[in-house]
Amino acid sequence: MKNTLSNVMQMQGVTYDWKVKEFPDKHFTNDQQVGFIAQELEQVYPEIVFADNDGYKSVDYSKLTPVLVEAIKEQQKIIDSQKKEIEGMKNDMTSFKEMLKTLQLQINSSITSEAKK
Repeated sequence: MKNTLSNVMQMQGVTYDWKVKEFPDKHFTNDQQVGFIAQELEQVYPEIVFADNDGYKSVDYSKLTPVLVEAIKEQQKIIDSQKKEIEGMKNDMTSFKEMLKTLQLQINSSITSEAKK
């Protein structure tokens, strides 16, 4: 799988209510639902969206698991890279602080020497 993080970022979770009165034969519940709009998800992952005999689309949510796992792995690589970069910056900052301290001591010593003359 490629570009899973980018693809996941395109996915838009929604809450929705079934059209219970319009489709009584579907036996929908009145509970609010959480999910994706199949037509939107189909633009990113068409292999996860299916149409029934009447053309109504649905999402096979179990097939999202590998996509999400791969996106997490991509994200972890970014986090690990950023951790290394931050560690390098911390080390640089420590070195700069030590150099600044040394320079301050040299300046103070120089000022003291000049004042004694």
